Amino acid sequence: MPANGVVALPLNEQEWKSQEDRLLHNVRSDIEYYDKASKVARIWHRSCGIVAIFAAALAPLFVLGSGQSSTVFGISTSVAGQYALFLTVITAIVEGLRRFFRFENRWRATCNARAALECALDDYNEVRYGLNANAQERVAAYRKLRNERQRITRAETEEFFGTLVAPPAQQASGP
Repeated sequence: MPANGVVALPLNEQEWKSQEDRLLHNVRSDIEYYDKASKVARIWHRSCGIVAIFAAALAPLFVLGSGQSSTVFGISTSVAGQYALFLTVITAIVEGLRRFFRFENRWRATCNARAALECALDDYNEVRYGLNANAQERVAAYRKLRNERQRITRAETEEFFGTLVAPPAQQASGP
């Protein structure tokens, strides 16, 4: 490796094509991965949110009704108390999962990473298929795409693990 840290690209056209194909495959694979990861995170985020909302809304109704009459919503008060306990536990578990895994952050980060990689790939393809592209421009675009891929994937990974180590700062509530 040269002293300046820049890896020389192969001079042979076949080696160049192989290296270029490998980078393009990796970028496309990363785009597919982030697309799938964002869909999974979105589903978990929305599912946990919906379950938490309904369980948190229904639990107090069963608690209030369990002490007033012999039936609540057509069920006995002892069963209503069990439902209230069950819904409270479900709410706590779902909220714990949401806070621990931070699906909303993962969803946002993977969407941003996918979009950034797609833009970097588009920029590269403009030079690659451009009518006036010379070898130097193509090599510069290749290096830029490679560096962008590394920067984007590193930033997304750091954000993901950073929130597991130190949760994002909570905004101070108003007076």
